[in-house]
Amino acid sequence: MGSAKWIACVSLVCLLGVLSRGAAAENDFGDFSLSRSEWSSEYMSLDSGHFLDRKLLQVQPSSQTQLLAVRGDRRDPLDNFRKYRGGYDVTNKHYWASVVYTGIYGFAIGVAWLLLGALITLGACFKLCCCRRPKVAERRSRAYYWIPRILAFLLSLFAIGVIITMFVRNSQLHDRAFKVRDSIAASANDATSTVRNVSNTLSNVDTTVSKYNIEGLNSSTLSSTVRNLNQQADSIDNTVDNNVNTINKLINGIEITLIVLLSIALFLVVMGLLSALMGWRTIYFLIILLGWLIAALTWILFGIFFAANNVTSDTCQAFSEYLATPSNTTLDELLPCVDLATAASASNVVRQGVNNIVAQAERSLTQIEQTSAALGRPVTLPTVCDPIGPAPAFEYNSNCPNGTVTLGGLPGVVAPFVCAAEPVTQACLGAGQFVSRTNDTQIRDLSSAGQSLVTIIPTVTRLTNCSIVYNTFEDIVNNQCPPTKRALRNIWIPLLLLSIALTLLSLDWIFANHRNKKERYASGRDPEAYNNVPK
Repeated sequence: MGSAKWIACVSLVCLLGVLSRGAAAENDFGDFSLSRSEWSSEYMSLDSGHFLDRKLLQVQPSSQTQLLAVRGDRRDPLDNFRKYRGGYDVTNKHYWASVVYTGIYGFAIGVAWLLLGALITLGACFKLCCCRRPKVAERRSRAYYWIPRILAFLLSLFAIGVIITMFVRNSQLHDRAFKVRDSIAASANDATSTVRNVSNTLSNVDTTVSKYNIEGLNSSTLSSTVRNLNQQADSIDNTVDNNVNTINKLINGIEITLIVLLSIALFLVVMGLLSALMGWRTIYFLIILLGWLIAALTWILFGIFFAANNVTSDTCQAFSEYLATPSNTTLDELLPCVDLATAASASNVVRQGVNNIVAQAERSLTQIEQTSAALGRPVTLPTVCDPIGPAPAFEYNSNCPNGTVTLGGLPGVVAPFVCAAEPVTQACLGAGQFVSRTNDTQIRDLSSAGQSLVTIIPTVTRLTNCSIVYNTFEDIVNNQCPPTKRALRNIWIPLLLLSIALTLLSLDWIFANHRNKKERYASGRDPEAYNNVPK
């Protein structure tokens, strides 16, 4: 399925781990946990419109997988040549059989041309060995000898022009293919770095809050999520490396094949023209033989590139239909998204952790206000901004209302009440500084952890709603598909023209070589009569 990886170009896997629960250490400042009803995937934030379609359809059974780029005009040779209606599916052998069959004209003509050449060769050998007889010298007009040469000259010029054009088009196709590869690799690297970013952040949060009892952020839950994220990242790296290596080999193989074929064809066309004009009959036989083989190969190669053009069109059409209605499709085998339940669980870790930390921060500020008032120093502190919205959506909102403080700014609010001594002294109490350094450290830890989780919410959302894959398809459809299809069309059309030119040239070379003979005897006739034949 090396060709499937090229068309495709690609693999892109997202991420995210599974929730679990575990115990944590005792909190000496206050209850830093907040009870909350279970978060389910139905209540996940729908920050991107296409996520809803994906969420609703991904849970369908595999029989409900949406078919893309469905065509009814292709025959499947693996299914008694019935029409294939399975749609675009790079894992389905019937899809590949039907799309390769679209190049049947090139394959059939190439094979037929080889068989015809074999029959002509056998006939010539039979005639040479069994039916040799002197030939009579015949007087012919100059046109009899020069028409094949003129045709060879005109066809050769046409073939040379096509070959030169194909050298240029081959280079353009090579560059275009590498741009598609780079686009896929860049998207895959983006997915990998995104997974690593989330994994590293959760790992750091685990280190920071492991000694506090935060619901949804206990060590067991975070460790499990980090482990699953790292496994996903490793899987993405391996898949991308394998696919990029395959794409490189395929692109370079296609370029080298065309360069070799075109170089041989150019050499044969030039030598064939010189042989026709100069009358080099001995070398002409070898040129005709090789030219015949190259003509057959160009027909077969035309069939391959014509089929590849259809695969590219199918891919672009499938991507375009996916953009219109993202869902559980056969594209999951090409650029899969993470399992929705797993992504939702990982998102819950982040959002529930943020919400619980915000709740505990509010309680801490309330305790500070109460303690300060008891000391005769009443103070009003700002509320903590909660970026997670209310149920049932729990949507993320990065804009904090005026008069609130972010989790990252929490240490600055608490700082005026922190006592520099440990434990808190009477002098500190007299100055209204009643928060111990230990509790201040705890608040700073939770502030840092909460702000880190807030920072990665958009990143987790990208992974949850599969926007990385979506954006990759969008880039390919809008920026890569049109020039790629144009580059392939600029190859298979000249290949068709070259195949026709080499086919006609091979026939013309036979006539030109035959009419280059200078001795034409017949039984009972004077051999010197050939002197009267135009040379």
